[in-house]
Amino acid sequence: SGIAVDGKTEQQNIPDDSSEAENSETEICSQTETSSETEESSQSESSSATDPSVTESSSSAAESSSKPDDSSIPEVTTEPEDEPEEKETDVGQSNDLWVIAYGEYDETENAIDITWYSNVDGEYQLFVSDDNKDYESLTEKSSYKAFRYTFEKNFDLRYFKVKVSKDGKCAYSIPFTAKKTLSGYVLEPLDSDDDGLSDVTELKIGTDLNKPDTDDDGLSDYEEFTVTFTEKRYLSEQTL
Repeated sequence: SGIAVDGKTEQQNIPDDSSEAENSETEICSQTETSSETEESSQSESSSATDPSVTESSSSAAESSSKPDDSSIPEVTTEPEDEPEEKETDVGQSNDLWVIAYGEYDETENAIDITWYSNVDGEYQLFVSDDNKDYESLTEKSSYKAFRYTFEKNFDLRYFKVKVSKDGKCAYSIPFTAKKTLSGYVLEPLDSDDDGLSDVTELKIGTDLNKPDTDDDGLSDYEEFTVTFTEKRYLSEQTL
């Protein structure tokens, strides 16, 4: 259509409403979708921000995942420290610690009275054995220096020895034996090599406890010490 202006018809361009409508609908739809997505996002964020249960739950989950599993942590127990082990020495081999024990048989009471002495005031413990290998304790550690050993059943042979302990060190006495005889029991110091000299004596003069002829000269240690008087090798002037 045209408009007459001074007898001329002037063509006027009129925009196509249908095209604008389509574009408009598309823009509105896009805006609506965007708006809808924005609203959903905002609602989600708002919901997360305002819902304490969500926050606490997330926080708890995070804390739970960051905490170590107690069941996987080994239990640490504190055990008492062991007492230091005492150093054991044989009488005669330690000049600063030794003990000697001996006994006397009481026929009336059928008992053995055991006495011991030492160069230190320590704690003492008495032991007994049937084979001079496996010993069992007859007493607890104490300062006593005597003990009466009573028995109802007779035995053929037993060994007795005493342990002295002081300042983390200890020493055992040379055992003495109790042998059954027709008249009772005979108590003697141990003679390990059966040469006639007790172990206590051999320690004193310096001969071998387990060798009857220490110097291999054909004379036993007993013969050299009591007959020929040629065995005078004292380890010290100490009298045991």
